[in-house]
Amino acid sequence: MANVDQCLVVFTLVEPEADYLFLDRVLVHVEQAGVEPLILLNKIDLVEEADVAAFVRLYGDLVGYRVLPISAAEGRGLDELRRHLAGKTSVLAGHSGVGKSRLVRALEPQRADVRIGDLSAKSRKGRHTTRHVELIPLTGGGLLADAPGFTYLEFQDIDKWTLRDYFREFARYQAECRYADCLHRKEPDCAVRDAVEAGAIPESRHRNYLMFLDEVEAMKRW
Repeated sequence: MANVDQCLVVFTLVEPEADYLFLDRVLVHVEQAGVEPLILLNKIDLVEEADVAAFVRLYGDLVGYRVLPISAAEGRGLDELRRHLAGKTSVLAGHSGVGKSRLVRALEPQRADVRIGDLSAKSRKGRHTTRHVELIPLTGGGLLADAPGFTYLEFQDIDKWTLRDYFREFARYQAECRYADCLHRKEPDCAVRDAVEAGAIPESRHRNYLMFLDEVEAMKRW
């Protein structure tokens, strides 16, 4: 989809359970597309404030993303979200079940045609409810694309040399690595790994990066 100003990456800590590997996978693709992400931490009414604060610190303070805690069910954070949406073309992304369709209805109550997916009691994973891409004009200005939920994204157009560039918290340290082609894996004098050990880069993000790196290298061998 062309001419997108921002990607609203909807994420939850519960119902469905937090999947940080999937979140980082989505963020890599958003970074590759050159679109600025805004992480919407939905369903904050179901979790403790301390858990919300920990997530904001992780992905906001340490990684450097914009993070907005919201509750589509209770309307919390939606006024601020509307300010982010005004005058922009935004696209929704996120795992099925995180509340994308319900969020659209909370923002635009007249859109009763947008279906809200229930969580499967057996798997606790969301059922797909949005079947096509639809461009929705917003009352406060701007356009919102509610795209189909997805479960997996492959790194088809990403190689091992570009993957590291899509982890934005690496940028301030990469130039200090001994080797310009450092992949931040086992190379000596790696400034990124030093930052991980110092707590400046989340260990979970570096771990997911290494998993993606293995995946990219395996794909290229085929």
